[in-house]
Amino acid sequence: MAADEGEPGAFFYLGAAYDLGKGAKQDNVQSYKWTLVFKASGQSVIPKDTSDVEGKLKALANKMTKEEIELAKKLANETIQRLSTKPRFKDGVQ
Repeated sequence: MAADEGEPGAFFYLGAAYDLGKGAKQDNVQSYKWTLVFKASGQSVIPKDTSDVEGKLKALANKMTKEEIELAKKLANETIQRLSTKPRFKDGVQ
């Protein structure tokens, strides 16, 4: 999978797939996680609408419990640690 290889665009699209339930079972935690991983990758070219990543995270957060958000952040940080040798990442998720 492209996301496992550190392809930043795949992070965003995987998050969208989990959000919409298209190509993956709908899962807000996974959607939030992959959107955070995309944000942490520092990429801004793919996809075209990356300026709305914060809006997407806020919309997802409105559908999630605090516990789900914390879990998604934990999973995102674990994923970033695992992928940190592939593309350049910032220092995790706040």
